Amino acid sequence: MSVSGLVGGVVGLKELSGGLLPAMNEAMPHRLVPVLSEFLFEHPGAREVSVLLADYELRELRLLSPNDGEQLTLPVEGSSAGQCFIGQVVVSEPVDGGTAVLVPLSLRAERLGVLRVLFDEQPVEPGLLLGLAEVALATSYVLVACGSCSDVVEAARRAEPLSVAAEMQWNLQPLRAFSTGQFSVAGQLIPAYEVGGDCYDYNVDLEHLDLSSLDAMGHGVEASVLAGLATAVMRNTRRAGGGPVAQLAAADRQLLEQFGGEQFVTALAMRLNLADGQIEVVNAGHLAPWRVRGAYERNVRSISATHWCGIRPAVSSSNPARRCSSNSGPGAPASRTPSVTSTSRSPGCTCMLWAR
Repeated sequence: MSVSGLVGGVVGLKELSGGLLPAMNEAMPHRLVPVLSEFLFEHPGAREVSVLLADYELRELRLLSPNDGEQLTLPVEGSSAGQCFIGQVVVSEPVDGGTAVLVPLSLRAERLGVLRVLFDEQPVEPGLLLGLAEVALATSYVLVACGSCSDVVEAARRAEPLSVAAEMQWNLQPLRAFSTGQFSVAGQLIPAYEVGGDCYDYNVDLEHLDLSSLDAMGHGVEASVLAGLATAVMRNTRRAGGGPVAQLAAADRQLLEQFGGEQFVTALAMRLNLADGQIEVVNAGHLAPWRVRGAYERNVRSISATHWCGIRPAVSSSNPARRCSSNSGPGAPASRTPSVTSTSRSPGCTCMLWAR
């Protein structure tokens, strides 16, 4: 299959990505880059293909499947690859004897890294750039899928070893970012390689968006165990149809039963109605969320539980929460000024909602 013969039209672009996906799907995880290279080398001008993955702290772009154990690392700040990664734009730059094309690797809004292809041509035709964007999208889906069956991608992402607690926490996390025409969600654990006890979660549904942020008592593995249990209980309750009050009440009961009130988590649970932009916020001892709109920021009003989750019933039928809602922007008329809601203002866990 010739890339040059496919990139000219919409049908060709679909055939391009469609032909690549089955080939990568059948390949062993460590063969992803060679298979991708073989596919792109069918274009007579392509002579070098590499995949660069962002590390956990989003400071470096690291080569996937390095040759002879040599790890190529590029800084996100101040490099052409970083420009591509941060701006999510295709970057084309002249190099000795040709052109290097850098294409963002991303899934929804999750930024995974950069696809770099070296061509003999200078400059590269615009149609080929469109074709490479399709190739990058197919590659992104395969990279995410590989994470559940192989450590090849995970090992490449690590600029330094993760602590055991951080390993546990990152395994709890959803994609770091998700975006639609109505809203964008992004979260990050800081410091990425040592975090323990802090986590966030979100769920995109037909009618609403659920968001949560947790901070478990203590640090290290014990805190990660607490956070993992609380997250599992809240997800279980949410998937059974429970809202923020029910989620925190269930987490409170489970933690109290397991630890007898000796360990706890602070928690924040929110539900955004996608139709009218109303957001319900329940806070069990957590840092308050903030809303930033233009140059102004202020606390978001929330339901305040009497206790942290796990000490004694924080939100229950005998200790009812006061329902509170606020209009956050999403779902409201398009003329409203976009706003940002953040669940944290200190190191640990940060989750942000961008309302368009």
